[in-house]
Amino acid sequence: MPGIFNVTRAAEANLEVVRKHGPLLRFVNVFNPMRRTILIADSALLKEIYVGKDWEKWERGHEVLKRSQIFAGGLILMHNDERWRGARELFGRALTNVALRSYWPIIKGNISTFMEVISEHNKVHGEVDLQEYFTKFTFDTIVRLTFGEDIQTMRGGENLKYIKAWDDLLGSAGIATLLEMFAGQWAASRLDKKIRAAEDVLHSLIRANIERRNKGIDLDRSSIFDIAYESGKVPDFMDEPEMTKQLMTMLFGGHDTTASMLGFLAGHLAENQEWQDRIRMEIIDAMGTDAELNLDKLEGLKCLNAAIKETLRLYPAAVNGAHRMATEDWDYTYTGTDGQTKLIRLKSNDFILNAIFASQRYAPNWSKRHPSAMDEWNPQWFLDDLNGGGNTAFSQAPFGGGARKCLGEKLAYLEGRTIVSELLRNYKIVPVKGWKLKTFQPSMLSTAGVRVHLVPLS
Repeated sequence: MPGIFNVTRAAEANLEVVRKHGPLLRFVNVFNPMRRTILIADSALLKEIYVGKDWEKWERGHEVLKRSQIFAGGLILMHNDERWRGARELFGRALTNVALRSYWPIIKGNISTFMEVISEHNKVHGEVDLQEYFTKFTFDTIVRLTFGEDIQTMRGGENLKYIKAWDDLLGSAGIATLLEMFAGQWAASRLDKKIRAAEDVLHSLIRANIERRNKGIDLDRSSIFDIAYESGKVPDFMDEPEMTKQLMTMLFGGHDTTASMLGFLAGHLAENQEWQDRIRMEIIDAMGTDAELNLDKLEGLKCLNAAIKETLRLYPAAVNGAHRMATEDWDYTYTGTDGQTKLIRLKSNDFILNAIFASQRYAPNWSKRHPSAMDEWNPQWFLDDLNGGGNTAFSQAPFGGGARKCLGEKLAYLEGRTIVSELLRNYKIVPVKGWKLKTFQPSMLSTAGVRVHLVPLS
């Protein structure tokens, strides 16, 4: 696999290979020649996988992802079966527009804390790493929204152990999955002890809230967990271990993706003062400088929405999407980098990487954009064109698509619009001298952080 020998830039390495050799690549594991990995950066095939009439034949939960089951074994990695349908129906109720509006006071409360702590840090140190506080904000928010626990890691203290455990779990499990995929079980098993320790810390937090619910304490708490139970539609298979798995998956889906988006968006706004000013004026024109933020007006901020979409195009948090497994042999024709029609045969049990990072920067998927501009951040494309210059809506699909599209997309946009609006109404974001955005995998973050000066506007 192109990126396996340098996991901190695996996505960029895969993109380089796609640009050189084409949008469909087949790799054979030298340690297990019977296991093939197919990397897909062809937006037309991704559309077929997401919404084609045979979408169900592209399964989730391949055997190589057993460690990922720890943090994504709920809705993300469940098979296309009745259990998945039952779980999606259950948690879908807690992420409707009506439900999101009920979470609005919680989100606003956490944003108030965020603004307080970054202001104080900026005042004391003259600068602040916004990525650090975006990461804490999204963790605090998704923990509170998922199972009702208010941990406030933004203020520091003992509860920082939870976010450290999450980082340890995600980083170690992600690397172990890659190691097992391409080097075998023996290489991956050395990380299992660290994975289990981190898992135990997070499970203790979830168990405490399951016990709260079972004891009838604080039953009117607004959370995804509580709303699911109050619906009376909890499937029979959803016992405590299964509920824990589902809540861990909600935590995974709602934390890293949003933190990554916010960090890179703020970084580009710091580097692009013209766009920062343009978005700020849009926000102020819609809601003023002091008035309470309005949900309906937030949704109508065209420039901000375009900036979020362009950021997600360049920096999808799930660089290889949600993996799939082919359940039958299938022939597919596509156009190679030489312009010739080519044929690839996908075989049953092939492990499919939906190379979202590569597909969203692969020029043939974006016929209206110039090939030399694919790595440039330019939100104007999403103002001028519904698909941002892409061939289809699936040229940019950071949340997937179809029946298995991420349930948390609307929540991510809500958090993004709200926190950026509040930030830009109060401060001009100026980059610290010498600072530049740099990406890092397996988590899509900036190795340099997002170091800025916050200049008060009043």
